[in-house]
Amino acid sequence: MRIKNKLLLLALAPILGTTALVSVGYYQLGNLREANRHLAEDQFGTLVQHKLPHLESLHKSIALLLNGDRDAYQVLQAELQIMDGVEGEALSGLIDQSAGNLDQVHERILKGGSALPPESNGLVTEFETQFAAWKSLHLGNLELAQTD
Repeated sequence: MRIKNKLLLLALAPILGTTALVSVGYYQLGNLREANRHLAEDQFGTLVQHKLPHLESLHKSIALLLNGDRDAYQVLQAELQIMDGVEGEALSGLIDQSAGNLDQVHERILKGGSALPPESNGLVTEFETQFAAWKSLHLGNLELAQTD
């Protein structure tokens, strides 16, 4: 074999090897893309469609629970302001705001809790008990603030 042919073969070997590696890489990328499509459209899509009503009910329930928590925080803030010695119209405004938020806490937590799985019923019952105690204490604090 002539030196020219040997040099040509020597130059073609890396080119052929690189071409083979690139084609294998493209093939593997195609396999990966198909596997991702199958996962996204077939497996995950079916799972989401099957579980979507349950997930939506949980989403609404969690939103109600979070809104109830925010209302409870607003009741606490109003009570703290009342304890700091607010008087006059500001006091009556805080008392009205506090009463409205207190009712919303109870309503939202019960609605949100009713959409939770059945094993959470004990938590709703415990909330009812502790909420009644908190409401009684809160109303007692408001009465004290009004008489001072």
